[in-house]
Amino acid sequence: PHPCPHETTPLSPPRRRRWWKWILGTLGALVLLVALVGASLYHLVLGGYREDSFEYAGVRRTFGYVLPRRYDPSQASPLVLLLHGAGMNAKTMAILANLDVRPRADAEHAILIYPEALEGLWNDGMGAVQPRTNPAPDSAFIAALIDRFVSERNGDSNRVYLLGVSNGAALGYRLACEHPRRFAALACFIGGMSSPWIQQATNLPPVPIRIVNSTRDPFVRWEGGPVVFGDDPPLAILASVEENVAYWTNRNRAGPIPRITPRPNPSTEDHSQVTEYEYSGDAEVVVVKVEGADHSVPTPHFRPWNGPGTNRDIEAVPEALEFLFRFHQAPNGNVRRGIP
Repeated sequence: PHPCPHETTPLSPPRRRRWWKWILGTLGALVLLVALVGASLYHLVLGGYREDSFEYAGVRRTFGYVLPRRYDPSQASPLVLLLHGAGMNAKTMAILANLDVRPRADAEHAILIYPEALEGLWNDGMGAVQPRTNPAPDSAFIAALIDRFVSERNGDSNRVYLLGVSNGAALGYRLACEHPRRFAALACFIGGMSSPWIQQATNLPPVPIRIVNSTRDPFVRWEGGPVVFGDDPPLAILASVEENVAYWTNRNRAGPIPRITPRPNPSTEDHSQVTEYEYSGDAEVVVVKVEGADHSVPTPHFRPWNGPGTNRDIEAVPEALEFLFRFHQAPNGNVRRGIP
């Protein structure tokens, strides 16, 4: 008997084979597309990233670095150290920062250096009572790392810059106190100094600095106090942002009245806005106050690690690089504006 025209019949073996070939071919194409996109993203984010290590104070210390695209070992290259936050490592910091720093660093022919803390935590000396805070000589390790790049990669010792985030910013403050003539300029994000450092680190040479803090940061609070994550003991005991700024304006012999610049607020849905305070003196102090944001670095670009409390009005990291590259150190150790 003939089947009813409204009834369906099972696929014949040849048609069934063609159907599975189409499915497998489509899946293969999708896998290839994902692999190509992943490889492109990896090259975009971590292209040129290398890791190395050396023994310091009896411990093997790791660091990452990225050479400029047109690296010329016969020409001195500026050095930019990027210090990660607590719980991170060198590669994580490179993933977070490379998209924002590579274009400007390449234009300046600068070498990017990503030091790595032991067990994810820098010994910033900011009053921590956390038992896992390591006693490693991180400040001296960074100084030794600079020396290696100066001697082995022809790094320009007069154009060494530091950009630190959170725990890395706190170590940056410590470095500016213990090795003040190592750096032509600093940029410190969502970090702080402790009151003992503010009281003890006096009569030090000026260093241009750009300070970025948020008023609703739940960890590095604007009013200061312990830096606490969950039920853990404090990682640091910090002074208020106002005390930190007062220290730097005093150290850099800057005037007490800043030039105030409210920044445009194109992203109103982030419920935050930015005001910039610029203090002029022997060395500049620029304070970027992010009202309403949390423990994050402002950026208008989508980043999977940024939450709803991120300010999206400014490109904070590229702006920090522009600030850093404006300065160099003269032979007498004093900081000067402009390229030598």
